[in-house]
Amino acid sequence: MNEHNPIAHLVTKLQQTWIKEVSSNEELALVRWMISPEEARLYEGFVHLESTPQGAIPEVFIVLMCPFVSKGSFTRDLIQTWVEMAEKDQKTKEALNAHGNPFNWDTTPFNIEKTVKEEEAKSLFFELIDSFRKASGIEDTLLNVVLMPYQIADIQAYGKWLEALYSAEFPTYLRCCIFDLKEERFFDPLMKQLDPTYVKTLDPDLDYQGAVQQVMRSGNPSQPGVKLQRYIYQMSQATAAKNLDKLNQLGTSCLKEMRKSREKVLLATAHIAYAGMLFHFKAHLQIQDLLRQGLSITQNGAREGDVTCQALVLQYYNFLGSSQQLSKKYLPAINSYRKGAEAAIEAGQYMQAVNSFRLAIDLAKKYQAEAVPEFLEKAFSLKDHLNEDEIKLSGFLMLAKTYCDWHKYKGEPQKAVEADNNMTSLFGSSWRSMAEEPVPEEFQPNYA
Repeated sequence: MNEHNPIAHLVTKLQQTWIKEVSSNEELALVRWMISPEEARLYEGFVHLESTPQGAIPEVFIVLMCPFVSKGSFTRDLIQTWVEMAEKDQKTKEALNAHGNPFNWDTTPFNIEKTVKEEEAKSLFFELIDSFRKASGIEDTLLNVVLMPYQIADIQAYGKWLEALYSAEFPTYLRCCIFDLKEERFFDPLMKQLDPTYVKTLDPDLDYQGAVQQVMRSGNPSQPGVKLQRYIYQMSQATAAKNLDKLNQLGTSCLKEMRKSREKVLLATAHIAYAGMLFHFKAHLQIQDLLRQGLSITQNGAREGDVTCQALVLQYYNFLGSSQQLSKKYLPAINSYRKGAEAAIEAGQYMQAVNSFRLAIDLAKKYQAEAVPEFLEKAFSLKDHLNEDEIKLSGFLMLAKTYCDWHKYKGEPQKAVEADNNMTSLFGSSWRSMAEEPVPEEFQPNYA
C-alpha cells in the first residue's frame, strides 16, 4: 500500500482499530462500524482488501454484498451469493489457500430453492458456514462475515432480520460485521438488546474529507479535471453552509473554467453538479436553464461517442423531470422522464429505465392518462433484460402490478393473467405483496 497516499493512511487506521478493539476479543459476535455516507467506498475497499492475502489483519474475512430485498428472502439470498462467490471468485480461493490448505468445497447441498422458508434458510446458512470452514481448513479460526448490502429496501426490516439472526443459538466460530450511519444510528436498539459482552461499536475519527482534500491538492492544479473536482468540493461546502450567493459565484466561475477546457464531459458534469446543488435552494428556473444547456452539451458529446456523456444524458433527463415536477410543470416532467427511460434503454441501463418509466407513469396517471398504456407496455417489456434481484430492486414489481390492474380495468384479462403468471413463476404467488415494499433510495426520484 502507498504509504504517502492519505486514503491509504485511513485504511491503515481502520486495520489498527480492528486489531486493537476486535482481534483480541474472540467473544465478540457482532461488530458495528459507524460511518458517514461519503465513507462507504473507503470501508468497502478496506473489507475487500482484508478478504485477500494482501490484508493486514490476521483473520479470515468473507464479504457479502447482496442486496437486502426483504426479511423473508435475505438469508436465502446470502446463501446464493456465498455459493456463487465460492464457485467463481478466484480472489477468495487465493485468500483461503494462503492459510495453507487447498480449497475444495462441494456447494451442491446449498443450492437453495426459492420456496425455502426463512427459518429453514437460517439453519442452512449456519450449516453452509460450518461446511465452508471445514472445506477451507480453517476450523480452528474465527470467521468474520461482513454484511454490506449494496441496496437496502427497508432498513427497519434489515434490523429485524439481524435481531432474528442473533435470537437463535449463534455459532461461536462466527462473527458478523455490519455498518450503520453516524447520523441515523439505525441499529442502536439492536446493540442495546444484545449482551454487551458479545457486541462492539467502532467509530474511529478518520477526517475523510481532509484526506480527500489532500488527494485533490496533490493533483496538477492546472489540469481541468483537478479544477473541476475542487470547484465541486467548494460548491458543496457553500451548499452545506446554505450560502446561495457563494454557490452562484463558484458555479459561474466553474462553468467559465470548464468552457476554456473545451472538454464536453467536464462542462456537462459542471452543469449538472451546479444544478443539483441548486435543488437545495428550490431555484427551479435557474436549475432548468442550467440543465437544458448542459443537456445539449451532453448530447453532442454522446453523439461523438463519449460513453460518459451517454450515461449523463439519463441523469440530465431525470434531474430535469424532477425540477419540472417540483415546480408543477407536470406534462414537461412526464416527457422528461419518458426521454430519460428511452436514453437508459439506448445505453443498456435497464434498471434506470424502469425507474424513469415508473416516475412517468405515476405522474401520467393524474395528468396524462392517455400515455399510461404506452409507458406500461414499454416498461413491462424490460423484464427480459433484468435478473431477479434487479426486478425486485428497481421497482419493476410495482410496475407489473400496475400493468395487471390496468389491463383488467381495460377489459383485457388475458394480458393481466399472462403477466401475473410470469411474475408468479419468478417470485411465487405472493409477488403482489412484495410489490408493496419500499423501492431502495437509489431508485427514488433524485431531487438533490
